[in-house]
Amino acid sequence: MSKHFSNAGESREDGGRHVSASGGSERGDARVDAPVAGMGDDGAGERPPANWFLPNPTGGSDEPRGRGHGRHPHGHHRRRVVAIVACVIVALVVALGASLALTARTAKADAEQAVTALEQARDAVSNGDSSALKEAASTASDSAQGVQSALSGPQWTIASLVPSYGQDVTTARSLAGVLVDLSDNVLSPLASNAESTDLKALVSDGSVNVDAVKALVGVLDQAAPALQRSAQTVDGLPQAHVSQLASAIDKAKDKIDTANSVVSRLSDLAPYLPTMLGDGGQTKTYLLVAQNNSEIRATGGFPGSMGIITVTDGQISVGDFTTIVGQRGKEFQLTEDEAVTFGAAMGVSPGNLNSTPNFERAGDLLAQAYEAYVGTHVDGTIAVDPVFLQNLLKLTGGVTASDGTVVDGSNAAEELLSKVYWRYGNDNASEDAFFAEVAGAAFKQVMGNLGKAGASNLAEVIDSSASERRLQVWMADSDQEKAIEKAGLAGEVSGDTSNPVLGVYFNDDTWAKMDWYLSTKTEVGQATTNSDGTVSYQVTTTVGNTITEDEAKSAPAYISGGNPAKADVSTMIINCFLIAPAGGNITDVTLNGATSGDAIMLYGHAGVRQSLSLDAQQSATLKYTVTVPKEASGDLTVDQTPLGNVSLQQ
Repeated sequence: MSKHFSNAGESREDGGRHVSASGGSERGDARVDAPVAGMGDDGAGERPPANWFLPNPTGGSDEPRGRGHGRHPHGHHRRRVVAIVACVIVALVVALGASLALTARTAKADAEQAVTALEQARDAVSNGDSSALKEAASTASDSAQGVQSALSGPQWTIASLVPSYGQDVTTARSLAGVLVDLSDNVLSPLASNAESTDLKALVSDGSVNVDAVKALVGVLDQAAPALQRSAQTVDGLPQAHVSQLASAIDKAKDKIDTANSVVSRLSDLAPYLPTMLGDGGQTKTYLLVAQNNSEIRATGGFPGSMGIITVTDGQISVGDFTTIVGQRGKEFQLTEDEAVTFGAAMGVSPGNLNSTPNFERAGDLLAQAYEAYVGTHVDGTIAVDPVFLQNLLKLTGGVTASDGTVVDGSNAAEELLSKVYWRYGNDNASEDAFFAEVAGAAFKQVMGNLGKAGASNLAEVIDSSASERRLQVWMADSDQEKAIEKAGLAGEVSGDTSNPVLGVYFNDDTWAKMDWYLSTKTEVGQATTNSDGTVSYQVTTTVGNTITEDEAKSAPAYISGGNPAKADVSTMIINCFLIAPAGGNITDVTLNGATSGDAIMLYGHAGVRQSLSLDAQQSATLKYTVTVPKEASGDLTVDQTPLGNVSLQQ
């Protein structure tokens, strides 16, 4: 309840209405105030007159008379103005906060729905469910648009001006834009060509649907730039102040960077796939090499079994597997570095052509040898090992050999790399025949049943196998080979100075199938920056022979080997090659504490060669310093020859 002065200078309070001393209401000399909110008898309050904010409308003095004489009316009006303005500002802030809260809840709900839809789309692709993919794409699109719409209002523009936390608003808006871009330019095109993601439609009865592959190429053409934009946007976002947003950014970075990497590599290769699959009635011929890790070679293993694959308009045919490793009489041209590093015998014996860790060279040399001894020209070479085969058989089901042996996704590596030699002893012909039979039957099983596998599961097997050198491809066409390299399938010695790679490779010199018992472990220490800007790492490589004395004594000679340099029946002889990263070097090499190693150069890389002779249960430790160039931005990683017994490799 407030007190107002009349023009007569007298006032009294009367239940919320203000009456002059003469009993009249105030209006000029007899003026009546309107109700002001919150102050009336009826709870509705009273309002000030419409011109409350103006000077006395009668033109007279605003100075109150009677008991009010001596007050400062202008200060009084200013205080009222400030109070009202403050109330308006508070009201606006409250309204803004309410609006922000409401739209934030809407945006959060839409964002959660969009993320769920994206996960459902991923599962749909994995399961080959085109209907579920289309539904998920539609939901993701609506939800992504909802997030962007909710965060585009003027209230969020105002909120973005708030110091520190306003930056989080801008970041949230950027993430919303990424969601829309991914939905519109990745998921929606994929859903429009959903059948191309269904392996049952892509591969069936040993045939690849080339038209579906072409459709997938179009999707990748649109998806690749969108993913690249999204990755650049998310990677460039500042650190968020709100923990939930920071967590969302981290998750988005991981998922988008991974997707961008995969799609980027595939988009380089995809345009060549129709041609490689014999589109337009062409026939393409490929050499399939089964590498035997029990007799280790730098690219994986002894190339004891080879077969021909022909493809016409996507129709795949697999010929019988054979071997050329015993052939002689032809010599294949080596580089000077290759001859010095691996010996001149590499160019004479087909079984040694993959002594080099560079499959870009080994694939070419093996193709030359096959044509020289068999007379068939090939358009490319594909090398696989039993571990890759085992992982594929997990997806497609196993096979049964003519001797009754079941080879499947749980035992293929051990059956083909160890048990077969214990079962057949020194009967080399039976062992080679078993290996060739299983390799051919397994490949036909895979191609005939690949449609049963989930797309993402198959992609994971291919990606991991390529990175581990269990799947390597060489193409005679130089443009196709460049695409293969970008796709991560080439098995090359890395020439990237920005992302340094240490090569640790092995060639068996036991003349046997003892390397099922080979163990390796390479540990990279902390980085040390040198005064010239280069970075050095202390590295330890441990190589072991895990066979026991009893196993070695009872093993057939085909396992124990016949190299006269063996000190004992259990002795394993391994040549180790340490290849420095591009632009780097390897120094201070010791073997079991003593200085050791022969310096080599291979494909422009400095390196060290070390021969190891290991008896049963014996190991050797190589310690050395790897220095990478100052332009290297990534941490040192290790590329190594894959073992057949994966439990023994670290």
